[in-house]
Amino acid sequence: MADIHQTGLRVIRRVVGIKDATALLLLILFTLLIAPIYIQNYISDTPKVQNGIVDFSDWDFGRNTPTLEGDWQFFWKSLAADINPDNAVYAYVPGLWTDMEPAYPLKGYASYRLEIRGLAPGIYEVHFPMLYTAATVWLDGRQVSVTGQIGTTADTTRTVFQPHSIFITSDGEPHELVLEQSVFHHRANGIEIVPVIGTIKGVSAYKQLLSTKDMLLHAAFVILSLYGFTIFVFQRDDKSSLYFGLFCGLAGVSMLVMGVNVVELAIPDISLRLLLFILYVPFAAAYAFFALYIGALYPAERLAWVDRIFVTLFLLMSAAHAVLLVFGETLTSSYIVPVLGVVGIPFFIYILSIITRAVLNGRDGAGIMLLGTVIFVGFLSNDLLVEANVLHRDEVVLFGVGEFGVVVFLLSQVMILAGRWSVTLSRSQRLATDLSQLIDMSSAVASDETLPNLLGRIVHSGRRFLNADRGTLFLYDEDTDELWSMVAEGVTNREIRISADTGLAGACFRTGEIIRVNDAYGDERFLSSVDEQTGFQTREILSVPVETKAGKRIGVMQVLNKEGSLPFDEADKYKLVAFASQAAISLENADLFGKIVQARKYNENILASMSNGVISINRNYQVEKVNRAAVDIWGGVEDAYVGQNAAEILAQNNEWLKSELLAASADGEARTYVDIDIHNYDGDTKSVNLSIVPLADEESDMGLLLLLEDITQEKRLKGTMSRFMTKEVADRIMEEGSEALSGITVNASVLFADMRRFTSLTEELGAQETVAMLNEFFSKMTDVIFTAHGVLDKFIGDAIMAVFGTPLESDIDADNALGCALGMMQALGQLNQARQARGEGSIAISIGIATGEVVAGTIGSAKRMEYTVVGDSVNLASRLENLTRYYGADIIVSEGTMNAALQGWTKRELDLIRVKGRDEPVVIYHLLAEDAPEITFLDQYERGLAQFRARNWIEVIRTFEQVLKNHPPDRPSAIYLERAKLFAANPPPKDWDGVWTMQDKS
Repeated sequence: MADIHQTGLRVIRRVVGIKDATALLLLILFTLLIAPIYIQNYISDTPKVQNGIVDFSDWDFGRNTPTLEGDWQFFWKSLAADINPDNAVYAYVPGLWTDMEPAYPLKGYASYRLEIRGLAPGIYEVHFPMLYTAATVWLDGRQVSVTGQIGTTADTTRTVFQPHSIFITSDGEPHELVLEQSVFHHRANGIEIVPVIGTIKGVSAYKQLLSTKDMLLHAAFVILSLYGFTIFVFQRDDKSSLYFGLFCGLAGVSMLVMGVNVVELAIPDISLRLLLFILYVPFAAAYAFFALYIGALYPAERLAWVDRIFVTLFLLMSAAHAVLLVFGETLTSSYIVPVLGVVGIPFFIYILSIITRAVLNGRDGAGIMLLGTVIFVGFLSNDLLVEANVLHRDEVVLFGVGEFGVVVFLLSQVMILAGRWSVTLSRSQRLATDLSQLIDMSSAVASDETLPNLLGRIVHSGRRFLNADRGTLFLYDEDTDELWSMVAEGVTNREIRISADTGLAGACFRTGEIIRVNDAYGDERFLSSVDEQTGFQTREILSVPVETKAGKRIGVMQVLNKEGSLPFDEADKYKLVAFASQAAISLENADLFGKIVQARKYNENILASMSNGVISINRNYQVEKVNRAAVDIWGGVEDAYVGQNAAEILAQNNEWLKSELLAASADGEARTYVDIDIHNYDGDTKSVNLSIVPLADEESDMGLLLLLEDITQEKRLKGTMSRFMTKEVADRIMEEGSEALSGITVNASVLFADMRRFTSLTEELGAQETVAMLNEFFSKMTDVIFTAHGVLDKFIGDAIMAVFGTPLESDIDADNALGCALGMMQALGQLNQARQARGEGSIAISIGIATGEVVAGTIGSAKRMEYTVVGDSVNLASRLENLTRYYGADIIVSEGTMNAALQGWTKRELDLIRVKGRDEPVVIYHLLAEDAPEITFLDQYERGLAQFRARNWIEVIRTFEQVLKNHPPDRPSAIYLERAKLFAANPPPKDWDGVWTMQDKS
């Protein structure tokens, strides 16, 4: 049982969000104690008024003070002197005549009549609590009480807010009670609060209770308003106390008019509009400051835009009341009250949602706030719904109990503010404790030298030191310009990386400023994507830069969501700065240690990953290290080398090596042997380049280092091919063997690229600059060819020949060739920008591409051979490159290439030509980039070309003249315009096939 009890207390403390649940239990106890005081008069089993008659024959007035609740006789537009009981209808009291069925108009006058029977001889008192109308009470035909002035029009009526008390001297006979009302200046009508009847002592006690409750409520508002302002004076960064003081002050002013109308008692002749101004204007404004108060208490749980909507609405209602009342529109102003009640419903729901989230997030005092607010909202909403006619008085169990909710709520706020104030007073005590903890945590952090463990210890210690839910340490990565974190508490095995100039962490790192945000999602710099990655809900953030002793910024330390209801404050800021300084020292030490370890691992990794063999030998000729490549070259296994005598184990099948090792050790001179054969453990002969390098420091000999490069036929061939084709192609050729290089017929795409004005360039540049230009140009173009999976066939002076589809063929060879051509033009543009920036001239190139069958293989003599392709498509590609000057197009592509391409490339048909040395005509195309200017008039150009083929020479001339008018540099349009004029004067024969035969070398 004890364990269950302790578990229950822990659950309560966690849900309530306070360290000690005693305050919550006291609030519950107080609520239960005062509840009967506020609701006892509404739940008694008093006799009910039926058909305008109430009978107290069987009632003991010494037991309780009964109410006069029930169906009274009602007479519309009749005063006491004009009442005819036979014309009566019945109105339920308490209630409004505008709520009756059918409802009566708001403006008007009426009388309520009640017959009281069964009163034993004696003196009795009838008390009507606050009536918000002009009213007169008649007893047995005599006028006994008057407030205001009863009238039948607005001009003859004066409204006063006051209760009524009358006395009945009973002789046992029935008594007639009549209440007259006239309503023209305010929406209140009827008898809103049930009257009571009893002995003078009983009613006096009842009135005293009402008065006491009202005065206590007034005093509570005044005291708590001063309390809130006082806290704010001493703690300016806590805006919640200011808003609470304003809320209590404004609500307290309005309360002076409610219940016992203190204002009207003090100023009997006060005007109605001034009275309503005191009642309505501060009351609506109090709602706005209540919203601000809750938002300031729990900033992480609120929605700022929703707060702004409600605050604006309530302030607008307050302003509307003020304007209307200044102009004397008291009735119109009173109609805003139901609107306030309707808006109050979603407002209170929103407030409850904030407090509920605060409870779930473990905020201090949230449980007390939730209980007090639920009681406050529940009872006040009940009264507001009745006031707004949403609920009828006969449909609710209680009415007029809003005061009870207000008292409970105010008490809960006292507990919350007192708890927050006590936190402030205890901060000085915590400071000493914090300093002690900082020393202890700094020592603990400094004890860990490995970076991953150190980062975890820093984050964990920092979070505990700041009493935060989560902690994160971001370090700066200079290579990527990013902040990264491998340790964020609550995130398992997930590295976080963000740009170093984005988010709150980025802002802190770039500016070096300490950033404290109490509403993360309300700050536009906050990266919500990190929460989406981690699944964590960030409410508040404190970020400080982490800097070395030299002032170099190396990262950012963040803590998230301070435990409890208070946000991170100035003390937390200085604590995290101090901790970050200690963490920076530890990180520097760990970085130094890590560099030593990393250097050792780096050297070992280099040794293991090197393609060349490495064998290290100490001064005693023993093998200390041998990498995988050396074992592969020399044979055997690694364990057969380490610890063995190097001269003996390496020279078993290579006697000459033993003497060379001894000689190198003796004279300290390095030795290199190029393309020699060694015999390994497995009986194989390896062609290697061998270097023997003595190792020595300033004082002594440290041993020898053997470096071996395997230059057997396969590796030599692969190294050669890698200069002309991509690594992937070279690897596949190596796998397939020499068959891939033998003479075969394949369908391939051939690309020729030639530099324009090369001769004039060489004359301008000179020999050395020409070579430098070509090397830079060829490097850029070769990279593009390899990226497009092409094979560099050869350099021909300033020209380049590339092949796509051999030695390995694929379905997208034509697409690769076309993409390569566009890529070369784009790379050339970037190269020219760099050359212009250096004050050098631009380079221009032209490209021709043809696709078809070619013969591929190694061709040449016994002394010199090369892998290349020959065939008609090679010649055609060269011819097309030459034609670029004639057509003014930078890339010309054959019909076969466009037909073989799978992608939809942008192009325009240039011509149907017959080149020299080839009888078959070929359609040629101009390949266009996506942003080529020719695209803007492509449709017009194609219409002109179609008219040319149709021999419509006049239309051709008109079309291409229009094209050239708008785009004068377009060479193909100029060619067709020239041909059309020629054919218009000298038409071609009827069997003309549209082919244009090139007369020159092209």
